[in-house]
Amino acid sequence: MKRILLVIALLSLFPTVCLARLEPNAFLTLGRTLWSQSGATETIGFYRNKAYICYGTACANMPNSAYIDLILCSLFVIETQGFKMNGLLFPLIGIGSATNNTTGTRYDMFKISDSWTPLFTITEDNSE
Repeated sequence: MKRILLVIALLSLFPTVCLARLEPNAFLTLGRTLWSQSGATETIGFYRNKAYICYGTACANMPNSAYIDLILCSLFVIETQGFKMNGLLFPLIGIGSATNNTTGTRYDMFKISDSWTPLFTITEDNSE
């Protein structure tokens, strides 16, 4: 009994990480992630349930886009005038695949960032 109490006392002396600061869901969702495509110059970002197509730091919000996070993978759809893309991504390991349904081209996707937010957003003016 003395040994058990001694081990507990010794273990309590070591600093422990605050478990409240860990966010395990951050690695399992597409939110706030940025992805690159093989063979393409633009990147795709996901933020607040919307997808963004980015050229450098300028990002265009895709109004007809959505993504859903499942247990280990995420699905997304991006649709705009004459362009539709969907894909399956694995945020935990940072790889996935996407298909341009318009041309039938398949892209390998790789995660670039886990804490991405759009800096400069291009918006379309639909006031006509």
